Amino acid sequence: MISKKANFKTGITIGAILLIAIAVFLNRTVGNLGLKRFDLTQDRIYTISDGAKHIMESLQVPVQVKYYVTPEDELPAGLKTLGQDVTDKLAELAKASRGRLEYQIVNPNETEDLAEALQNKGIRPFQVQSVERDAVAVKLVYSSIAIGYKDESEEILPQVLPDNLASLEYELLSRIVKMTRETDPVVAMYSTKEAIDPQIASFYLQSGQPLPEPPDAFAPVPDYLRSAGYDVRRVDLAQGNSIPDDAQTVLLLGARELNDRQRYEIYRVLRRGGNVIVATQSTAYDYAPGPRGGFRISIRPQTLGINDLLSKWGVRIDDRPLMDEQMATLAIPSTKNLGGIRFQVNEPVQAPMQIRVLGETLNRDLPFVAGVPELLYLWGNELIVDDASLAEKGLSETTLFTGSDHTWTLDKTSGPLETADLDPEAHALSARPPLAVLIEGTFPDPWEGQDVPAWPAGDDAAPEETEEQAAGAEGPPQPGRLLVIGCSKLFEDMLLDQAGHSLFLLNSVDALTLGDDLISIRSKNFAARTFGEVSDGKKLTFRVLNTILVPALLIVLGFGLHLRRRREAEEYAESFAQSGKEE
Repeated sequence: MISKKANFKTGITIGAILLIAIAVFLNRTVGNLGLKRFDLTQDRIYTISDGAKHIMESLQVPVQVKYYVTPEDELPAGLKTLGQDVTDKLAELAKASRGRLEYQIVNPNETEDLAEALQNKGIRPFQVQSVERDAVAVKLVYSSIAIGYKDESEEILPQVLPDNLASLEYELLSRIVKMTRETDPVVAMYSTKEAIDPQIASFYLQSGQPLPEPPDAFAPVPDYLRSAGYDVRRVDLAQGNSIPDDAQTVLLLGARELNDRQRYEIYRVLRRGGNVIVATQSTAYDYAPGPRGGFRISIRPQTLGINDLLSKWGVRIDDRPLMDEQMATLAIPSTKNLGGIRFQVNEPVQAPMQIRVLGETLNRDLPFVAGVPELLYLWGNELIVDDASLAEKGLSETTLFTGSDHTWTLDKTSGPLETADLDPEAHALSARPPLAVLIEGTFPDPWEGQDVPAWPAGDDAAPEETEEQAAGAEGPPQPGRLLVIGCSKLFEDMLLDQAGHSLFLLNSVDALTLGDDLISIRSKNFAARTFGEVSDGKKLTFRVLNTILVPALLIVLGFGLHLRRRREAEEYAESFAQSGKEE
């Protein structure tokens, strides 16, 4: 009997070892065959887009990607699968590149020298919350990606977290495209400078001093884009300094008063298949201290010469002030007088024209807002989109972001705001008005059948136009892209580094300038499926189940097995004794 039991255990052990060996052999063999993989997730989150495949297939020189991540057993519970998710994405991209994307997973804590070298690269551990045993702690973890190509400086993704996994494919591919291009793309930029205050201008004139240069609210934009690898050229949209023919994208920031020839130059870019980004607004506001504290806010209208061109294609920027219940709080400086001593303080002001754009109002399916947490749509306006006119002209429209479900517009365009103007209950509310739209297609010529507008007289220093330039003879029109944003404050000096403004600007320029493949890359929703908030009662129930009920059930089960075996032993002994008596 003992021999049979030993033989049975030996057979089971040998069989299990053989099955494991066969499974390992098949896994290694089939894994090296490069068979098609199947993504059975609801949103196909592990399937790379066709644009990404095309970019990977076009690589001529290997690209090295290193993923620096803390080992899984040292990560908080919410990040346990992060390393595997990123590794799977890199594996798919490497497969699509046919071996030209080489990736490596590195533990930054292997040696102190490695951690120090990573610090010099700009790769540092960051803090994340860890909830363990009902206690909240803070851990330092690594999750960063470095992208290397030839002898160029590495591109760094400093923090790869579950929150930005949806845009990881775009973040990787946009950097790879920029690193592997042969020349820096040309971006032309035109911006309206603020007029000098009349009182300041009068002071300079009276003192005989030359007037200072008008303030340029968009001065940081060129440097920011140059740091991202673009050849940025400032233009005046004048005869001697217009848009270069090799400019792939044109930025029009705060463009207000435009003559016919300037508008024609903008159309020329779209005609040859270029990209134009328009960010401007028709409304500004003045904040003045109120007689009883607080601020009195007044509307200051602004000219929008660009609307004369945009309306030809079925879109325009509304000239009415836009209000939204989803508002931000701003710190507005004011001067206080305390006992004859004057000092400046910042007072919080919450008003509905200080619009926050976040959450579902951002179209996460597009790469333009990849990684953008929110935007401050300060004093911006609604876009009026004529779908019928767009369809008639063969143009398509995609909305990038909108207002909230509770927005309203004012009929006044100047003067002080009244209490009723700020009250949503006093107005008819509209839901999700478009604030930024992308229009694509072959743009019709607003000057068809007319002479090309001439440059304004008075620029004697400008070179004369050739006959081809004056006639606009540039071949058949090509499909172009026009991105219209009803707010220029997004990209001004005081707001460019706040929220996600600079990232939105760079994403927009990248997506339009670097090719159709990047625009086709859609964000993928890595939905976090959690149990939600657990109440104290449920926590107590789980503790009771784990600490009392489960052990109790095991004890009862064990006791039952003991009684069963004891009864079997007694029956066997009785049967054995009976057989002995019979003998």
